[in-house]
Amino acid sequence: MAAAVQPQDFDIFNKAPDLYLFLDPKFYILNATDAYLEATLTEREKIIGRYIFDVFPDNPAAEEVQGVNNLKTSLEYTIANKRPHEMAVQRYDVRKPGGGFAMKYWKPVNTPVLDNNGNVLYILHKVEDITHSHEISAEAERRVFQKLSQKSPFAMGKLTGADYIIEIANPPFYDIWDKEASEVIGKPLFIAFPQLIKQGYKEIMDDVIQSGVPFIGKEMPIEVSDIGKNKKVIYFDMVYHPIVDPDGTVGGITVIANNVTQAVEANREVKHNENRIQQLLENLPEITWTALPSGEIVYYSQKWYDYTGMTYEETKLWGWEKVLHPDDLSSTSKIYKDAINAGKLYEKEVRLKRGSDGSYRWHLARATPLKNNQGEITQWLGTSTDIHYLKTIEAELKNAEMRLESKNQELMHINTDLDNFIYAASHDLKAPVSNMEGLLNAYIEDFDLNAEQSSIIDYLLSSVHRFKSTIKDLTEITKVQRAPEQDYERLVFQDIWSNVLPDINDLVEKYQPNIYVDFKAKDIVYSRKNLRSIIYNLVSNAIKYSSPKRKPYIQILTEQQENCIYLKVSDNGLGLSKEYQKKVFDMFKRAHQHVEGTGLGLYVVKRMVENAGGKIEVESELDKGTTFAIQLKCF
Repeated sequence: MAAAVQPQDFDIFNKAPDLYLFLDPKFYILNATDAYLEATLTEREKIIGRYIFDVFPDNPAAEEVQGVNNLKTSLEYTIANKRPHEMAVQRYDVRKPGGGFAMKYWKPVNTPVLDNNGNVLYILHKVEDITHSHEISAEAERRVFQKLSQKSPFAMGKLTGADYIIEIANPPFYDIWDKEASEVIGKPLFIAFPQLIKQGYKEIMDDVIQSGVPFIGKEMPIEVSDIGKNKKVIYFDMVYHPIVDPDGTVGGITVIANNVTQAVEANREVKHNENRIQQLLENLPEITWTALPSGEIVYYSQKWYDYTGMTYEETKLWGWEKVLHPDDLSSTSKIYKDAINAGKLYEKEVRLKRGSDGSYRWHLARATPLKNNQGEITQWLGTSTDIHYLKTIEAELKNAEMRLESKNQELMHINTDLDNFIYAASHDLKAPVSNMEGLLNAYIEDFDLNAEQSSIIDYLLSSVHRFKSTIKDLTEITKVQRAPEQDYERLVFQDIWSNVLPDINDLVEKYQPNIYVDFKAKDIVYSRKNLRSIIYNLVSNAIKYSSPKRKPYIQILTEQQENCIYLKVSDNGLGLSKEYQKKVFDMFKRAHQHVEGTGLGLYVVKRMVENAGGKIEVESELDKGTTFAIQLKCF
């Protein structure tokens, strides 16, 4: 049981390391931890006292995501049942301060706080930001699908979002419309191929997104234009499979299409000209056969004998049952006989034994009745199409999905370990180190020290400062490695440089360098914190590792080359050997030991640059100087 929260209680609550939101029973925000505010890109004074769903609405650009509805249902459950409710992983985007929404994935838990009478006094809404782990898992899945699709003879594609953006497609997919990859990838499906809208394919895909149920279409027609702009119709056996996100929402569709135009046209030709049936069937790529109105098979194409290694006498009439997999025999015979009796299309996926090696391969068996002018069935026309490769692809995709889920769990455990490390560094190590520093400073103030004692105290203080610096750097590395969503804004390089100058003032006074600044590229959209850290680390290193043989000279330049913005920091300092240049960005690597440092600065810089999609390179010569060239952003 709990009493009403007092204002002074929030001072402790605000500093909690986890992501908490404090709500009243009507879902109005009472407070939030600093960590929650940072993760949701909000400010305390702008959300306190407001209705939670006014502060955090659904992203209108992601209509398939039902974050508001799901959270409201969970909160109402918590109120009604007076017990905690752990939600499934949710996609719940948050508004950016500059406009638009940032995509986010969370693990929420809602816990009621009861008063002495058992009534709900407050709700404690706790979340864990798992966006980065989800993105890693999604990228691994994308690579697996792309690798499989490039080997497939079927048209395969991955469509994402409400606009069905073509994220991945293989050559058979482009060939349908005689287009190149550059004309397709990254574009909405129905903008790249508008003719599909009037052919009804958008409605089919919308239904898969809304229902989450796969669609399997047989002999689906698509109208296309050839090189001469002449229209033609091609047919496909298609599978539209929903891509389900961890929060249960459908975020896209996987498309697998097998061009069966030749088989469709052949069947139609048979209906119009029975005298040419056998000749036509022999030239089809599939196994073909015909049967009497009663269902007994009286003709197979040569491909049947090539595949089974059996004779007509062995497989005529009902002899084909010998080729079926034993597990398929009962169901296949029943479905086939039911179709014969009803005079309707027969269709069944079956496994047929291959005579050359005794293996069973998946085939799609079909038969359609041919009728005379009186509507009487004169014979059955059947085909057996090898779909073994398609079934193998489906199985591999399922196995890949299971492996990715396992990997995702592993990454979540790693993130938990990193969080524990940060907590230990911040709370278990910082306090004792700060106490040690305070005791040493008090000792200096309270006692008259001789030269030897002063030297020892100075050495201890230096060690404490290095230890504090190491804790700070390790914490920064953990943050950089997790690569949280950054606040990007338009920054002026001169403003950032002016902000860095006070922090390097002591170094400037000590080494008296000449610093030349030329910002040809005036501004950039980037993370303020990261850009400042990059410039500070590179310039401070250039000063600290200056050569005692000459006055330090440092150049800081920005320029735009084609579509990219570059930052270069050059010096005439000690330089780096060729061997060391290969590992200058490694963790805890230092080329020169006479200057204090942890060997983490350049590692952090490299991670910041690469997390933003850029790259960093170094050129150096011993006793000549060093240049760091950074490609910050391309657009």
